[in-house]
Amino acid sequence: MRRTENRAKNRNTLRKLNPSADPLFTGAWLEKIDRSFELLFEGEKHGRYSIIRPDKMARTVYVFIKAGRKARRTLAEKDIRVMWGSEYGLSDDYLRLETLEPSYTGIFVDAINS
Repeated sequence: MRRTENRAKNRNTLRKLNPSADPLFTGAWLEKIDRSFELLFEGEKHGRYSIIRPDKMARTVYVFIKAGRKARRTLAEKDIRVMWGSEYGLSDDYLRLETLEPSYTGIFVDAINS
């Protein structure tokens, strides 16, 4: 399934659950999410983190990343807050990052790759 088909499917599911939620996932919001993912994909090329890619990956407001244990110290030093894997039953090699603000995503990428 192509990315646009996945998005349409996700929006239809959201619309069924909560019709008023649909405007949150259109227009400018999708552009921000796309920009965040572009930054993450580009930064991933440095090899300091990897994006977790499930079989049916859709670009959403959160992304799981495997960054290793050194990331925790790096992010703490730069006062960057994320949700750690231990909050989800995973090790702290993993983290969950919000993708709604590309500028924050860029700061995260720069911090991890520095």
